[in-house]
Amino acid sequence: HVRRAPQRRVAPARIPAPRSEEEAARQWVAQDHRHVRPARRAAAVAVVRDGPQGPELLLRHRPGQTPLGVVGLPGGSLTDQDAEACTWYGPSPRAWARRLGMADLRSARQHVVAAVRELFEETGLLLVGEREGDVVMDPATPLWEEARTSLESEGFGLPAQLQRRGLGLRTDLLRPVGRWISPDFRHRRFDAVVFAAAVPPGQQATVRPAARGSEEVAGLLAWVPAGSLLDGPVALPGPPGWLGE
Repeated sequence: HVRRAPQRRVAPARIPAPRSEEEAARQWVAQDHRHVRPARRAAAVAVVRDGPQGPELLLRHRPGQTPLGVVGLPGGSLTDQDAEACTWYGPSPRAWARRLGMADLRSARQHVVAAVRELFEETGLLLVGEREGDVVMDPATPLWEEARTSLESEGFGLPAQLQRRGLGLRTDLLRPVGRWISPDFRHRRFDAVVFAAAVPPGQQATVRPAARGSEEVAGLLAWVPAGSLLDGPVALPGPPGWLGE
């Protein structure tokens, strides 16, 4: 007989609060009846590629304030349309539910679809193809850019657009990385499943075009050597002269 060693429960990683949030955290801890606001479910993608200094990570600068960070990974909230059925190439929703530790297949489907959708919306990278092993070569066309912009309205989700074009999700191009949950003291909180993906052949990351008649800046993208992010402070993507934490 083989005796299995008992599995140890891994404690969640704790990250120091930024200096700008320390006072808000102290005030929250000092309250007698602390209230934790519910977190919105979300998905984010760590996109990597080979670079001259080793692996590079794609970071996005978001204008304004957001619980996902001014600089962070492409990602966003789940939508009802993310749960709609479409063709899958790779691990099934049931397999993804096991990978993500979720009992709800609908929730697992939403997270995977949301990861592909948000990646496309914010970077133009599209993890879809016509068959297994196939991937769209160049989604930076006027037709795809129109589809990319229309996803913002949530009226016509990614699954419906793929079905109309005879395409399916390449779920095998995603890898589960972890789960990031906003601190309890925040008023706006996210519970985000984080995936990883490599840049598909023939595709390039591009900033989403602004909506017609809008002067809004959709954000900036930049490739940063992953090693430098671990070594110390680095210049992060953002407006000219901007340096963040």
